[in-house]
Amino acid sequence: MFEIFGSGKPKRLFVGGLHGKEGLVTQKVFSELVKSNFTVKEGCLIIRNFSLKTRYVSTLEREFYNTETGKKLLKLIRSIKPEIYVEFHSYPSKSYPSLTSEERRKTKGVPPLIDLSKGLLFGSVSPLIRKTEFKKRDFCALLEIPKKFTGYNEVINLCKIFIKARNREEIVEEMEKIYPEQMKQVQRNYLEFYSLKI
Repeated sequence: MFEIFGSGKPKRLFVGGLHGKEGLVTQKVFSELVKSNFTVKEGCLIIRNFSLKTRYVSTLEREFYNTETGKKLLKLIRSIKPEIYVEFHSYPSKSYPSLTSEERRKTKGVPPLIDLSKGLLFGSVSPLIRKTEFKKRDFCALLEIPKKFTGYNEVINLCKIFIKARNREEIVEEMEKIYPEQMKQVQRNYLEFYSLKI
């Protein structure tokens, strides 16, 4: 899937299907989003689902960016230069403890993901690209969706926040209305990791 909506800035890029069988879930999310008849009032949105099934290499590993998908992802980011960038991933229920554990700081070198609701996890993208491919003020987020997820409306509503907002501040403001406690932890993690308020 490769879709473009609107034109100009801010540029928004939604990507999925980066590794493993995640693309099966992210394709469904993107299809539901397109069917939801959203409107891009300002700027543009590019949606790219890379693959339905591919070899699993973590985006936290440098090796990922040497894979065919990783190289295509970097090329796309460098070509578009999005101000709002969201990676959509999917995970099996057995991975929930490791994705949300405080130990992730030691084992993976990144903060734990935050459970927004019903296992929908939120955090920042891999520091391997966050620190090299984006400006500090860009909004770069990661959404981990459970493989057996039923709350697609919640994901679509989040997408619409990303689409409507013009910058990171507007996104955070809207998310804080829905997830006040969760966003406090997201803010703490981001400040700790990037020395910058989200």
